Amino acid sequence: MEQFEIAFSKLWWEAMKLCDEFEINLQEFKNFDFEPDPKSDGFGSLVTSVFRQFEVLEDEECTEQEVKDYVRDILQEIQM
Repeated sequence: MEQFEIAFSKLWWEAMKLCDEFEINLQEFKNFDFEPDPKSDGFGSLVTSVFRQFEVLEDEECTEQEVKDYVRDILQEIQM
């Protein structure tokens, strides 16, 4: 669990940093047939909710097994 938390948290922080640095001007894509995949809506929120579970675990508000179950459920939701 600890290795997963460290690796996932590192990826999450790197993604958040890139997101803050990266701005997309959708007008630049106006002339292209570009449409974001509707399946991607909410992806960031789901990933962030997994990250937040580590804080809940650290605060001892849940067990390690509860976090594992939560992550499994989120992964299943993402795969749908």
